[in-house]
Amino acid sequence: MINKKNIISLIIGIVLTSIIVSIILNIIDWTETWEIIKTVSFKYLIFGCLSILASIFVRSFRWWKISTYPKKEIHLFIKAVFIGYMGNFLIPFRAGELIRIWVVYKLGNKNAIKITLLSITDRATDFLIISSIMVLIIPFVNLPDQLKPIQFFSIIVFIILISISFIGFLYKYSIKNYLNSYSKNEGKFFKLFKKLILNSIEIIETLSKAPFSFLFIFLLVALFDMLSIWFVMLSLGWSLPLISVALYLVIMSFASILPATPGYIGLYQISAIVTFGLYDIGINQAFAYSILLQGITAFSYLTFGSFALLLITPSIIKSYRGS
Repeated sequence: MINKKNIISLIIGIVLTSIIVSIILNIIDWTETWEIIKTVSFKYLIFGCLSILASIFVRSFRWWKISTYPKKEIHLFIKAVFIGYMGNFLIPFRAGELIRIWVVYKLGNKNAIKITLLSITDRATDFLIISSIMVLIIPFVNLPDQLKPIQFFSIIVFIILISISFIGFLYKYSIKNYLNSYSKNEGKFFKLFKKLILNSIEIIETLSKAPFSFLFIFLLVALFDMLSIWFVMLSLGWSLPLISVALYLVIMSFASILPATPGYIGLYQISAIVTFGLYDIGINQAFAYSILLQGITAFSYLTFGSFALLLITPSIIKSYRGS
């Protein structure tokens, strides 16, 4: 649903993107950039696409694993996540997040609130992964003053997410008993709040039952994300320190929080210029890199997402005919 907040966010995104793009276009040498792109190794770009594909598969498995639904439903989660990423790349307001929830809710006959909370929890683990990476690389990267807020924000996010999980796990029974004691005269808001908290505790319990399995899944997500970034570097013949891969992932991830146009136009570019400028990579080289990474990301999301959409279209038609 498009409301005033979404419209304002879109306007801010368009203005922000326009400013970034206009600045970049004025400093880019298109002839040199094109010459750089022409030297690319397509072999590594293919590996980059495969890394993106693997990352989406692992994220699909993570969401399904957190949900604790039957094994036979993992295919539905995979299709929903592929379509969701395609939606995020094509539609403003990060509408892909709502689309993937709707797919699982509609075709899997799930509880809307529970599946929404599961989706939020799943996506929150991405921030935990990114903030953890930033915390780990802080000793090895001397960030300029302009990037200090990202470092500070990463630490704060990391502490908050860990604290909430830890407190929820330690006091889960006390919280449950306290909420269940208010069984009479509950208002609609309290019922919703109670359901959200109880479902959150249920998710924390699920994570705590197999902590090493989930840790391995989180590590795989980070690995495949960084592999796609690294393969594009290799396609251009770069030999930067591996820490630069993690740094770009962190900066791009936090940049994507900002209001943006579909395709995150401008955010890829400014993230590449800022990150690789720390390693004496020229603006034209960084810009060429951003175009290649954005290109294989768009290709992967649109190709795999379209295929997943084709697979579920008969089920969508059937569900509406039966309703």
